[in-house]
Amino acid sequence: MAQLIWDARNQAMHFEDRCHSKNTCDTFAILASAFGDEFCLGHNTGRNLARLVVLDLLKWRTGADFYADIAAVTSAEVQSA
Repeated sequence: MAQLIWDARNQAMHFEDRCHSKNTCDTFAILASAFGDEFCLGHNTGRNLARLVVLDLLKWRTGADFYADIAAVTSAEVQSA
């Protein structure tokens, strides 16, 4: 999840650029393969796709939604360590 969040952030910050990092391209290629062309960087040049990741994919509509996911992720990381 951390990589997804980071790459969505990078895409949001640089969505007007035609060149993205390899990690960002790879993440959005996986998303496009799994969820459709709305996540494809090539089909959405100049469009900020972070909203799709945050609202549609992660379903973070409130601060509580965000905190619940982050708490679950950090709890799982602590338990696996």
